[in-house]
Amino acid sequence: MAFLLKRLATAMSFRSSKVHPAPEKIRSPLHCHLFWSATRTRHFARILTGDPKRRSTYDKNIRLLTATYNKLTKQNVSPRQFMQSINPLLFGHMIGLSLYDMRRLIGSPWHTLYRMIANSKCEHCRQLLHTIN
Repeated sequence: MAFLLKRLATAMSFRSSKVHPAPEKIRSPLHCHLFWSATRTRHFARILTGDPKRRSTYDKNIRLLTATYNKLTKQNVSPRQFMQSINPLLFGHMIGLSLYDMRRLIGSPWHTLYRMIANSKCEHCRQLLHTIN
């Protein structure tokens, strides 16, 4: 019995230390819907910031990314607006990421991503495709 209790306590403490995905999905921007269809905020944050284990690290990294975006675009968006409305591919290109890093942002193989952009009805995405070729 003591063994089972110890095992249960270990499992519960391990589970609570993990960062779980945010329950809400990000609403996609009208011009770049296909990149955001099923991406969750914390999943995106992990890819961008090196898989933070603690919530405070996650919040700090998102604030840093938002500050970077605001400085580059001379806008003033909140971290929440940043996570809900910025296309990661466009942002990655803006901050000078390589094709490999931009592919990791989306989480799809490059050929799939290329096909998605090429077939997109979105003018922004097609312009970006010509830029990164």
